[in-house]
Amino acid sequence: MRTPVNRKLRRKDKAFSLVEVVLAVGIVAFVLISILGLMSVGIKANRESADDIAVGLIVQHVSTSLRMEGFTKVNANTNYAPANTTPDFYYDATGAGSANGAGTADANTLYACTVIRSSPAALPASNVLFLKLQISWPLAAPEANRQKRTVQLSLSNRE
Repeated sequence: MRTPVNRKLRRKDKAFSLVEVVLAVGIVAFVLISILGLMSVGIKANRESADDIAVGLIVQHVSTSLRMEGFTKVNANTNYAPANTTPDFYYDATGAGSANGAGTADANTLYACTVIRSSPAALPASNVLFLKLQISWPLAAPEANRQKRTVQLSLSNRE
């Protein structure tokens, strides 16, 4: 015959104590909060990576367009003057761009690229043009809140 003491031991062995449950819930909560905190970092890194890829593609497109336009035309183009602040190229989120200087911003435009010609004083009659590409986005945001990247580009006279 079993004694009541044995029954108590048996029930105690089959159940979790309140302390064990509270510790398990605390550990799970800590892990979940850590994972949720890292998700925002991952989302931000993904967005920055997508922007960097878009900027690279924009620079490639603008560079190709300027090289096709030719050294003499780029050098004489008043749209690229050192005081230029008006965007010369526009792009939407898919990367579709406008023709050289002919595009205009519309509701789908996300990126704008301004081309600024800068010739160093030491090389006034040089066969190289130094250009600065200023890319900003999103255009729907106020100027102060836009993200910006500046890329230096050189164009040589091979004509």
